[in-house]
Amino acid sequence: MDAPAPAAEETLRIPAGGVTLDGDLAGPPGAAGVVLFAHGSGSSRHSSRNRYVAAELRRAGLATLLMDLLTPREEAADAYTGRLRFDIGLLAERLAAATDWLRGRADLATLPVGYFGASTGGGAALVAAAARPDAVAAVVSRGGRPDLAGDALPRVRAPTLLIVGGHDVPVIELNRQAYAQLTCEKRMEIVPGATHLFEEAGALEAVAHLATDWLARHLRAPLLALGLLASVGACGGGGIDIRGDFAGPGAAPAASVWAVEAEQGADVREGAFEIEGLVAGPVTLRLMAGGDTVGRIEIPDLPAGASVALRGLRVDQTSGLAFPASVELEGARAVLVNGIRMAPAGRVPSEVAVAGTVLAISDDADALLLRPDDAGLPDLRVVVGLATETVTPDGDPAEPAALAPGDSVRVEGRSDSGFVVASRLVVPRRTTLEGQTLLEGGEVEPSGDGGGEAGDGEGDDGGTEAAAAPVVAPARPAVVRSAAPARER
Repeated sequence: MDAPAPAAEETLRIPAGGVTLDGDLAGPPGAAGVVLFAHGSGSSRHSSRNRYVAAELRRAGLATLLMDLLTPREEAADAYTGRLRFDIGLLAERLAAATDWLRGRADLATLPVGYFGASTGGGAALVAAAARPDAVAAVVSRGGRPDLAGDALPRVRAPTLLIVGGHDVPVIELNRQAYAQLTCEKRMEIVPGATHLFEEAGALEAVAHLATDWLARHLRAPLLALGLLASVGACGGGGIDIRGDFAGPGAAPAASVWAVEAEQGADVREGAFEIEGLVAGPVTLRLMAGGDTVGRIEIPDLPAGASVALRGLRVDQTSGLAFPASVELEGARAVLVNGIRMAPAGRVPSEVAVAGTVLAISDDADALLLRPDDAGLPDLRVVVGLATETVTPDGDPAEPAALAPGDSVRVEGRSDSGFVVASRLVVPRRTTLEGQTLLEGGEVEPSGDGGGEAGDGEGDDGGTEAAAAPVVAPARPAVVRSAAPARER
């Protein structure tokens, strides 16, 4: 297992209820959110397992804070007594205090917060999430003891993912009991063949992929963090109306729809629903069937008086997100739906000449998802073929395979059946030199990942995650490089 190269860390001293705790904060520029780690019993912020997961989260556009929940003196005493590591109330109080402290920092105050808890830290994370329902956007528990959260479980509002090893039989049962008490959006994933510490080949990688998908999606990374929200026209006052229908006869997977922020619902009748009078701002819709969430729609920003119709909804079984085939809008030029910017049909001209940012690119570089600089245009699925002239800004020949998410490009071509068939693609100047990438300005970016870390001493006392809509050329479904919120690995 090779850990990704770490970002630069800032060592912190965090005040928490009369003591000061050590923490390591790291993250990419323009991070979409920050994830606090609650380590397991007998472990610390130096846990190599948690650090591996943290590095994967940073690669997905999130900042991470790995912190000790006990002071050095408390850790020394607890090595003999083992009392504090199971004091879930104390650990949760310190995690909540760290959350408050982070939100008091000007550079982090507006970032969504997530928790990643391991072993007993999983229970502490859920108690803290219940105590800070407006501050915590998502929780992941790895080999955790969510049962130790007790009567806090029904009060957790943050979407929660429980990850358990397939051979960690006693903990699987404890997680199932806790899962039944959670009333929030929830999921439980069992990693086949893994034991409590996920030491088996590929086990921790599976944890990292699941956690990255869950936290990046719920913390709206990375598209929202980059400020790529749909630009909407000003309009008068009034509430927001949202209508929707499902693709095909009998395709509705839900019996009702619940608007989370407004705590308002509507029944699905004949495959359609309508919710009126919502407050301007973010809107999260949960598709419900038999008390379970079977799909979700996230619209981060809508102005007062807007009316949105989501046509032809289908639930992506991998991500759990419901994507519309098309939208109809009043009072807004475009809208972001599950990280994809959409606009009414006809907004894209038949002849296209646009500049924008690459959000995702297919494995063979024959299709890409482009976010136009013109905020009134939807994200465009661009087909790059043999007839596409690919050049640098200076007119030199270039290869589309060198493109990466985040690159600025210009596309010229024609719109055809929902795709833009590119006749000309202007890409950044980039030359590959013996495994290195030469960026514009002469900066050299080395390839490859950093090495792994040694064992962390994490104890075993605790034992007893449209995707954004896939970017495809016709008949090519794979996307492996993406800046979309839910990144498939």
